Amino acid sequence: MQVGMVRLAVVVCGLFVGACGGLDPATKVGPNENVQFDNGVNGSVSCDRGSVNLPSGATINGDLDLSYCVVKVEGSVNGSITMTGGILYVISSPTVNGELDVKDGYELEVIDSQFNGGADVENTRNVTIENSDFNGDIQIHGAETCQAGGNRANGSIVAANCY
Repeated sequence: MQVGMVRLAVVVCGLFVGACGGLDPATKVGPNENVQFDNGVNGSVSCDRGSVNLPSGATINGDLDLSYCVVKVEGSVNGSITMTGGILYVISSPTVNGELDVKDGYELEVIDSQFNGGADVENTRNVTIENSDFNGDIQIHGAETCQAGGNRANGSIVAANCY
């Protein structure tokens, strides 16, 4: 009888993802896809050469893993944001509960946002981080152009060549 119940539980979890707590799959945004998450996402989001928009009031309950994408975040992220290449705008986000890790991006703009983690930005062409709060260090290295003003950090702020 127990074996039958286990099989039933596996089938139910498979049919109704999220019904079994902690089993939410990652949402994948592929090349040339343009996705707007008006209702948020319960799970991590990965993007490979697509575009993602998280409007104000929407939440991603997981990490954002971005590879050469164009992304705008105005909502909340309960996880870290990691980007390699691409363009990322975090504008007036009430909460990002994780780290911001950006490498080799074309453009990064963080304005009036709250991070419960630090920021590590390396070799990103255009960087603007202004009027934002970080519960950790802010490290910016290798930017061609950089603006970093009015930020607060519960750690060090190292912004090489920023004004």
